[in-house]
Amino acid sequence: MSRLVAAAAAVVAATLLAGCTTPAAVRSGPAQARTAAAAPALPSPTPTGPAAPFAKVIATYEKTWQDYDAGTDACNKAADGRTADDVIKAMNCVKSAQAAAQAARAATDALNGLGTPPAEIQALLTRTLAALAPLRDSGAEAACQDAGSEPCRQAVDKIDLAVSPLADVLDSWDTYINP
Repeated sequence: MSRLVAAAAAVVAATLLAGCTTPAAVRSGPAQARTAAAAPALPSPTPTGPAAPFAKVIATYEKTWQDYDAGTDACNKAADGRTADDVIKAMNCVKSAQAAAQAARAATDALNGLGTPPAEIQALLTRTLAALAPLRDSGAEAACQDAGSEPCRQAVDKIDLAVSPLADVLDSWDTYINP
C-alpha cells in the first residue's frame, strides 16, 4: 500500500502541475465514494441470546472491514499505475482505509459501552478489541487529509497489515451473528 500512496502522490503532483484539477478535488476524491465508504453495512441476520448486543455491533461494521481486506490487492495494483483512473482508484482506497479506521473506532466505543460481556464471548471480545486497535489507532482520518503525504502512507500501511488478522477474528463471530 505504500506504493499506492507514493504512486498516487506522483500522479496527483503531475496532474496539479498540468492544471487539470485543484488540490481540494484531489484530496477529497469523488463525493459518492466518500459517502459509500463511510456508511457502515447493515446486518441482515438478527443475532439473539446474551451475546446479541455484541454480535450486532460486529455485524454492523463487518462488511466495511471485509471489503477493505478484499480490496487490498486492487489497491496495490492501482499504486503501480500512472493513469488518471489509477489516481481515482488510489484515492478511493485511501478513503476506504479511513472508513475502516472510523468503523474500528466506532465499534470499539460501542463494544466497550456494552459493559461486561457474557463469559462465552469474553475471550473472543478481547481478541476482537486487540485486532481493532491497530485500525482504530492508525490515525488515518487525520493523516490522510493529504492523501499523498508520508503520514498517510504510514497510516494506510498500518491498516493494511492489521485488516487480515481482523478478518480472521471476525470469522469467529459467525456463530453469534448467524445463530
